[in-house]
Amino acid sequence: MLERIAMAATGLHFRKFGNAAAERTALELTYEDICSVSRMAAVEDVDGIVRTTWTDVYSNLACAFSAGSDRSNQTAAEHRIEYEAKMYVAPTASIQAGDRVTVQRFGQAQLSSIHEVVGVPKRYATHNEVRLKVEELA
Repeated sequence: MLERIAMAATGLHFRKFGNAAAERTALELTYEDICSVSRMAAVEDVDGIVRTTWTDVYSNLACAFSAGSDRSNQTAAEHRIEYEAKMYVAPTASIQAGDRVTVQRFGQAQLSSIHEVVGVPKRYATHNEVRLKVEELA
């Protein structure tokens, strides 16, 4: 099925996967989410003081978000939200451990969430697989 989608979208005609460019195109057709990526960077302000602040690296980057394990729990004192997820993006995106990712599901701002990149993303010829983690109190 992905083969037919890729052929229809790109005009590529091939019989089997094994063509990384065609596989990448087919995968990116399934990306229905958008993300922004920021990372800590040293920035000098007008007074000459160097501070670390979140700096945007990517915005409006097409991605696919996949929810993973959920270890959220509630006690009498707090409601802890804790879960892991995965995000898939183009292989050209350089995402690093510790980056902050804001994912907007299906293009809707009310479905956005902020995650932290955990570990080093796995890079393939067709995509990057990025592990994300959320830990917060509700």
